[in-house]
Amino acid sequence: MCLEFSHPTTPWFRFLYDFYSFYIMPTMGKVLAGSRHAYTYLPESIRVFPGPRELKGILEDIGFRRVTYRKLTDGIAVVHLGVKA
Repeated sequence: MCLEFSHPTTPWFRFLYDFYSFYIMPTMGKVLAGSRHAYTYLPESIRVFPGPRELKGILEDIGFRRVTYRKLTDGIAVVHLGVKA
């Protein structure tokens, strides 16, 4: 089982999520913790991480079988399940 962050699938929700992730969260990080950069890493890393279908394929390529995934909260998080043979 793997829980990973991903991209929302609904366009308007993706816009709100990106606005929060790239503007609100880093600003609050700067104000509260004194570091804007520490709060930009997560949304930037989510952007380059494979999407659910691509990660499913990667897991299958490395030997996992019966790989499935379930999107949570419109795709903000995704749970992947697989069996290693």
